[in-house]
Amino acid sequence: MERAILNGEEILASEVAHNYYLEEKVRRVSGKELICPDEECEEPILVYKHGEKRRAHFAHKVNCSCDYARFDRNNEHLRSIRYKIYRLLKEKGYIVKIEQKILPHHYTHLVIEESNKIVAIEIGTKDTSEKVIHDLYSEYSANNIELNWIVVSDYLMPVKNEENLYWVKRWNLNRSDFHDLIEINLECSELSQSRMLTRFNGEGELESKIYCEKAKSSELILYNGSLAIEGFENRYNQKLDSYRRSKMPTDYNNSIKNINKDINTDIKTNINVNYLAKGVEKRNIGQNIDNLINKSIFEDDINEIFEQRKRQNDQSRTEKVNKTVQFFNKRSTDEQERILEFTKKISMIETFSFKEITNETPLNVQFETIFRLLPEDDKDRVISKYHLFF
Repeated sequence: MERAILNGEEILASEVAHNYYLEEKVRRVSGKELICPDEECEEPILVYKHGEKRRAHFAHKVNCSCDYARFDRNNEHLRSIRYKIYRLLKEKGYIVKIEQKILPHHYTHLVIEESNKIVAIEIGTKDTSEKVIHDLYSEYSANNIELNWIVVSDYLMPVKNEENLYWVKRWNLNRSDFHDLIEINLECSELSQSRMLTRFNGEGELESKIYCEKAKSSELILYNGSLAIEGFENRYNQKLDSYRRSKMPTDYNNSIKNINKDINTDIKTNINVNYLAKGVEKRNIGQNIDNLINKSIFEDDINEIFEQRKRQNDQSRTEKVNKTVQFFNKRSTDEQERILEFTKKISMIETFSFKEITNETPLNVQFETIFRLLPEDDKDRVISKYHLFF
């Protein structure tokens, strides 16, 4: 345990260990005046322990099963890492607290207070189970508390294939609010941040790869309520824009290239029906079919297919919005407020006055208006996160 109460003041074991005279004082009252900070603890007297093999910590004088004692037993191996991250954030000027009980019967590794909001930080390892992740996420969401994970890794390697990662890493890439994975090494000297890059290819199918950065741990910051490497957001957005531009059709000519295969198939299967009527001799079509594909005689056909695809895409997007709003309307008011807050957050828009949206605007109207403004991949994030399946 990192925390104890002495004479009504909180002290941290790691800080006691750094000051000889303070440690001398604490040792004299160990087992007498050191009190467990858990208000529900039935055996609150603590002892201070510090030796050459084990780092400084507090423990109950009498075996105890209070919430803080259980937390400490289950997370003993993370004591050093937890305190180092605490120091990193504190030196950045954040109001950060360590080992806080902000949920019933659960101690959060680290808590940051910012702009009248609470941001929770949990430290995960390869042993963190799906049940723990799911239960914590549900509880934090129900209490409107931002949850961030920092995953401890032996080695910080670029993430290439998320399918090969252990579960807490996969969950962060696929289910966390910003699909971010923050990793830190055992020494807490370096960290990495990974996030999915997604785009629709020329066939209208979603594809993705992972963008990853590595940095010194001193570059860890809180950005819009989420942990991040300083400057990561701007660099990620530039990479995402480049990634999408490299595949998405950007003008009419690229669109024509993407449907050439379809045009080619149409010509070969409907040659007599569709093109003899245009005055093209059958023998010429048969001999020069590949050359004729790009000639102006087929321009009307290309335009028609291109416009048809555009209409189909627009119709599909409209249907997605309408059905998502229907599912939103079926949720409770508390759930709608959480969904709306997340939707506003990922939109990165500070005010929606240009859409005549105020706090008095009905929740469903706010949600539909803002949801329509989101890029398609962000719409999918809202749908996936809150199971608004269309």
